[in-house]
Amino acid sequence: MGMNKTIAVIASSPEKASAIADTFVNEKCNLLLLAKERDGYDKILADIKKKSKSCKTEFHDCMKDSCWEADAIIMDVKMEEEEDVATAIKEVATQKVVVNIGRECDYKKLQQYLPFSRVKTLSRVPVSFKDIINDE
Repeated sequence: MGMNKTIAVIASSPEKASAIADTFVNEKCNLLLLAKERDGYDKILADIKKKSKSCKTEFHDCMKDSCWEADAIIMDVKMEEEEDVATAIKEVATQKVVVNIGRECDYKKLQQYLPFSRVKTLSRVPVSFKDIINDE
């Protein structure tokens, strides 16, 4: 049996992070919820813990360190946050899949910010890790 995959979730609000995390609660994976401020994330962590014993979830406030641990990164951020987030994770996102599900995000710019990552844009939250790594 292989190791659990680790997915970093970077969202512009706790509500968006919760929606993404809820998609993965039944999958055997590790979720890293990333934000500058912890406000609103303790409830998400508690809710996930109630829903699933197989999905390990943690909050981190350092995007660079946390994305280093991740096998894939899911972003749902505002356009004005895009460059800052990409700059923070660029060094550790090399050769990783970065999935953009933000409606405001500019795919071409994000790929320029992360030239050594495999940037994908999806119109919905992926339902499994397999959806993240498979080409559409």
